[in-house]
Amino acid sequence: MNKTNLIIFFLCCIYMNSYSIENQNYSSEETSFYFFDKTFKQTTLNMETGEIFVRNGDFKILHDKYDNQQLVLTVDGNEEKYRFFEFDDWLILYKNNIPFFFGNKVSSRLLESLCFKPITATSFLKEGKKEYSSNKLSRWANLNYVWSEGVDGYGIGEKLFISEADLSKIYILPGYVSAERPDLYKKNSRPKTLRITTDTESFTVELKDKVEFQEIKFNNRNNKKIIIEILDVYKGDLYEDTCISSVLCRTWTSY
Repeated sequence: MNKTNLIIFFLCCIYMNSYSIENQNYSSEETSFYFFDKTFKQTTLNMETGEIFVRNGDFKILHDKYDNQQLVLTVDGNEEKYRFFEFDDWLILYKNNIPFFFGNKVSSRLLESLCFKPITATSFLKEGKKEYSSNKLSRWANLNYVWSEGVDGYGIGEKLFISEADLSKIYILPGYVSAERPDLYKKNSRPKTLRITTDTESFTVELKDKVEFQEIKFNNRNNKKIIIEILDVYKGDLYEDTCISSVLCRTWTSY
């Protein structure tokens, strides 16, 4: 192996064994996680008593066959496994489909910029008593509130409407994402191309076919409504239904 190939091989090894959360500190109001050199430190403040609890251990990241990421924390020989998403400056850790840690690596104050906004849709799927409506799509990345369009075919032309917008950006988690049923992501269709329309601008966005939150930015403030229209999809292996699991809404901030 010549010198050039050896350097490339060495750099690839570093890349393959490094994580995006490495050397990062994420904070919420009560808890912070610091990840360094495959170890972690978790600090938690008891808001009632003022006591601070600290624990240390090792961490690693695993990928399943569906390309889902799993954070494995090891403390005193005991493993804890969590589904997680790391995007922009955010880290979300899940127990089942519900976030138990939602932190930011810039400032915990930025949590105030995430907000719940009413989201309606031109249609939604009903299966017996279960409804896949858009009502709770923006509720803090809770994966129990998947939206599926409810028309025949792949939902081309179906729309989501975000009211009382005034948002700087949104983060879309495409597809049917479930901790218990990761196979549902590929079985159902996922949005590929979206048209985004506001009071002041209109543009198209190409989403990656990946289980991750994907950022869409807005250039102007004071938009009263944002429209998300499905133009094209990644077709599901089993179902035509096109799904979105979460739409995180972020307001404009001065910090």
